[in-house]
Amino acid sequence: MPRRATVRESVLHEVVQTSPILAPTSRGKYLRDLNRWIDFAGTDPRSWTPERVEAFRAYLHEQKLLPRSIDRLLSSVQFAAYWWAEREGDPALNFAPTRQQPALTKEAAIELLTSCDTSPQGKRDFALIVVGLETGMRRVALAGMDIDYTWSVDHAFTGYPATVVPLGDERKPFRVPLSYTAALALKPWLTWLGSRRGPVFRPLTKRLVRDGQYEWINSTKALSASAIQKMLSARGGVDPQVFRATFVSWRLAAGYTPEEIAIVTDPPRDPVPPSLIQLAHKMTRSTPEWLAKLVEERPV
Repeated sequence: MPRRATVRESVLHEVVQTSPILAPTSRGKYLRDLNRWIDFAGTDPRSWTPERVEAFRAYLHEQKLLPRSIDRLLSSVQFAAYWWAEREGDPALNFAPTRQQPALTKEAAIELLTSCDTSPQGKRDFALIVVGLETGMRRVALAGMDIDYTWSVDHAFTGYPATVVPLGDERKPFRVPLSYTAALALKPWLTWLGSRRGPVFRPLTKRLVRDGQYEWINSTKALSASAIQKMLSARGGVDPQVFRATFVSWRLAAGYTPEEIAIVTDPPRDPVPPSLIQLAHKMTRSTPEWLAKLVEERPV
């Protein structure tokens, strides 16, 4: 039985431990995932190759792991390999295959948003995608999102923090600052929704009223993480993980440091510092032309 690797035995563990863009809970999960990789591939980086990663994938399948567990494990390995190569300034050190979901280009993001019509469902999906791109939230966070209505929707420039309630998690909820761009996308959806309490993103059903006329009915429950995954998959096969990759990529390109980016992607628990809200607004300038001016002043 191979001996389990410790943090001191792998350069990848060191990279994850010192990463400024991972929250403590995420860091712990990544470290545990890397132990599986080290048990399989050993601690000598010279033996780490893309072929070895694919062998690791096949090994995990043989162990009857669920696809989502395999994806998570490989994502941890890919993250660590990428940042190790970045830290050392040597792309050849990135032994993991290219991520299946690279950051979106401006054109791809606009195309994704354009696929949303102006029906209630389209308003919801449009808002969800913009919020994901503006905050780097993953699907579980988006599914648990609520709004702190200390500020009115009409006062979007002041910002309103989103309260994220991790699903299946009893830890204290945390706050994520929403940019002005995200507020603009949310306004038509929240206006249609009517209620300003409860989960932001909810299931919708279409009901026949009469003579071919339909009406939309909204649930009081949150849209599940799997439903978000399904909705995005139907729009060109996009995975919600791409939101985080796109947020980080666009902000790095705009000159923000990993430490600044981490303030938004992994915000502190309550209370929300004013500087956090200010930084969220500042970062809208790095969104390519404010998502093409929110897709050319989209009619609502």
